[in-house]
Amino acid sequence: MSRAAFKPTPNLRARVKALAAVGVPQDDIATIIGCSAKTLRKHLRHELDTGTAEATAMIARTLFELVNAGNVGAQIFWAKTRGRDRTSAVGEESPATNDDQAPSSRRSIVIMPDNRREPETTEWAIGVWNEAEALVKEKAERKEREAQRYRFRRAKSMSKAAGAPAPSEE
Repeated sequence: MSRAAFKPTPNLRARVKALAAVGVPQDDIATIIGCSAKTLRKHLRHELDTGTAEATAMIARTLFELVNAGNVGAQIFWAKTRGRDRTSAVGEESPATNDDQAPSSRRSIVIMPDNRREPETTEWAIGVWNEAEALVKEKAERKEREAQRYRFRRAKSMSKAAGAPAPSEE
């Protein structure tokens, strides 16, 4: 005798969607509703996908509301994740970037108002900003020195190949 075909009810569909929305793994959802994971994915794929997507959208909406309400932690999180800010902590090397890109397309700067509620945090942020600014300036100066050395070595090798006197380093 064969097993009865799996036919999900509207209540079962809603339950699977709710479980998927809160992040319950598919194997556990299958155990909870009494079927195999393969059957779950076969018959309730839409509920699994939309439950997760709707939960993500709800969290994003809540985060957006917190950002607009002035929550500094939410603003920082938004800048780092949704704002595509890929900077690293001060003193760390940032991930490799394409130097052909314009600097404005490689980093984001978020300037938040000083709400005078947390003066220590404001002072700390200003200190971090100044430290980061100094590191960026130092890196630019180092790159310029390296470029000058490269130009000098190239000019020296070109003049040597042409039989002309070598230029002096500036």
